[in-house]
Amino acid sequence: MTQAGVAPDPGARPARPGWRTGVVAAWSATLARPGAWPVALVGLLVRGAIVAFVLPIVVLPTMTGLATVLSPAIISIALGQPDAEVARLIALVVGSFLAWLIASVILGAATDVILIRWIGADLEDGPAMPDGRFVVVVRVALVRAVAHLPLLIVAGWGLARLVEVTRQELIMPGDLAVPLVLRVVLGAPEVFALLLVAWLAGEALGELAARGVVLQGCTATRGLLGAMGQAIRRVPATIATLLVGTLGLVLLVAPVVLAASIAWGGLRILLLGDGPVVASILGALVLSLTWLAGLALAGLAATWRSALWTAEAMRRRTPRPAGDPSVVAPSQVESTGR
Repeated sequence: MTQAGVAPDPGARPARPGWRTGVVAAWSATLARPGAWPVALVGLLVRGAIVAFVLPIVVLPTMTGLATVLSPAIISIALGQPDAEVARLIALVVGSFLAWLIASVILGAATDVILIRWIGADLEDGPAMPDGRFVVVVRVALVRAVAHLPLLIVAGWGLARLVEVTRQELIMPGDLAVPLVLRVVLGAPEVFALLLVAWLAGEALGELAARGVVLQGCTATRGLLGAMGQAIRRVPATIATLLVGTLGLVLLVAPVVLAASIAWGGLRILLLGDGPVVASILGALVLSLTWLAGLALAGLAATWRSALWTAEAMRRRTPRPAGDPSVVAPSQVESTGR
């Protein structure tokens, strides 16, 4: 509030918008740019969300079936005499995993750069930044990977514990009415709790660092350090953004994935039981529409989640008065030296 008859200082810094204002702005930007939904969906799927959509329509093998298939390979490795076929299988699995990992990191970073630039331009009512150099994608991929190093450390630490619990459940199972996966989770809850915390922390740090790289032209190191400083200084806003974005994604997509699983179960019964052709066609149509609806909602939720982080990162930037010569566009920052 200013006193009556006193003109405001033109050099005064404007007030920083609140967190709720950023949430509303992110939602408006998401609805205003539906072309970003497929891009966000691609980034979400390549980072592992495709498992959630494929799992309901895939029949998982039983432990007996796995033992029958893998027993020869396990025995040959245990005896120290793996044959050529086993070696080729191991090389194929490892090579496929590494290829998928590299592709998911690079493609996911590329979708991040596109979304951040689009949403950032919408939030500032300006044109999308045209700089599309591959080095920006590499930096975003690097900060994402470094941000998730604690997750890899926790996973390595907890692997022995999970193997031991799984072995005990296979040798001396508890309640057979409870699925094996759930019994393992209940047998080592501390491992899964630490994995969840490490993943959420890596997501928050990676999201903020990526926006420092794209919006402010930071190097990977400066982006990570700036993200850690921002997260420490504003813990409540960071946690709120993380929880709202993640829970929004889960609450939008999980019911549709569950519905797709139910639809697939009904269709499978019709197909295996020689049901009426019309009923099978209708079941396939319901499954397809449900699955597509889930993908559409996932794209919408992923775009909104990205927009939330972009709005939060832009809200945290130090406001400067209009006309300040020190204010430069992100593309200018990148072109004048990083």
